[in-house]
Amino acid sequence: MHRKLKIWAIVSTVIALILLGLLLKTISVPSGGGEFVHSPDGQFVAQASSLANGNPIASGRTYYEFTLRRGNGVPPFKRIVMYPSEQNDPMYFRELDKIIVWSTNSEDVTFTIPGMSLKVDVRDHQWPM
Repeated sequence: MHRKLKIWAIVSTVIALILLGLLLKTISVPSGGGEFVHSPDGQFVAQASSLANGNPIASGRTYYEFTLRRGNGVPPFKRIVMYPSEQNDPMYFRELDKIIVWSTNSEDVTFTIPGMSLKVDVRDHQWPM
């Protein structure tokens, strides 16, 4: 009986460690760089970032994130995440000039990086109060 209890304790500990490792692997620790630009009317903030997950036990693959917010410090109302086929440095966007360009009437914003241009319309969005 004592031997079965030891085996159960060892198996339970191994399973708990595996589950803990899987859980820790899901935690995102983004690091990288980019730019943000306020819209001409001052209502919105567009941000473009090239990021990598800095979690040492997770994949460090670079991804791009484009977000739109209504003001600083609020959650984004539009968020586009792209996983490029090429593997750039997480600070890649800091090397690029003028990624974000707003229309003069603040109705749309264009994100431009080599090989891609993304135009996002903001005028028809339903705003949370």
